[in-house]
Formats: sequence, C-alpha cells, structure tokens
Amino acid sequence: MKCIRKDIIVENEQFENIKLEKDILFQVDHPFIVNMEYVFQNDLRIYFIMKFIKGGELFRGFAVFGLFGIVLATGIWVLGAVVFNLITELVGGIRVTVLEEEVVARTVEPDHTHG
Repeated sequence: MKCIRKDIIVENEQFENIKLEKDILFQVDHPFIVNMEYVFQNDLRIYFIMKFIKGGELFRGFAVFGLFGIVLATGIWVLGAVVFNLITELVGGIRVTVLEEEVVARTVEPDHTHG
C-alpha cells in the first residue's frame, strides 16, 4: 500500500504526476512491475493498493552481492598494483601506491656561485 498525503500533492503541484502514476499502474501488465489492485481516498490521503510481493531476500542479496563486488574489485586493484610494482622494480620505472599518494617535493635553490 502506498499512502500519499493530499496536502503534499497540492503543495508540490504533483496532481498530474499522481494521476499518471495511477493510470500507468492500473494498465501495466509486466512480470517485473507490480499491478495496482485498487485506489481509494479519504480527506487526508490517497491510497494505492497493490499486490504484495515478498522481496526482502532479493534486496538483501543485492546488498550482499554489491558489497562482495566492491571487496572483490578492491582486491583485484591491489593485486594489480602489487604485480605492476614488482615488474617496474625489475625494469626500473614508476611505482604505484594503493593506500596513499606519494608526493615528492623538490626545491630548487638558486646557485649564488656565479656572479
């Protein structure tokens, strides 16, 4: 059930959007979109009644998979940086740091011997 306060609809000038949402949800026939069963209202709110779909496990799975993906991508990046650093140590060259950026500050002092 979706409850929408009428004062919010009026305040934000959302009447056309709410009407469009209602029309679409009544007409849609797609396996991945929940159809609306019924609409009613009282003095304060509009209620959209839709079929109940149990989906907590799906959302929890997405959260776990997303976290796993981030950890996996970080691990791959660290491994790549280590391999890159090993290769560049052998041939000499630039070095990549994963945890912090290395900054080398060089100052050039004027040569006062000429004069």
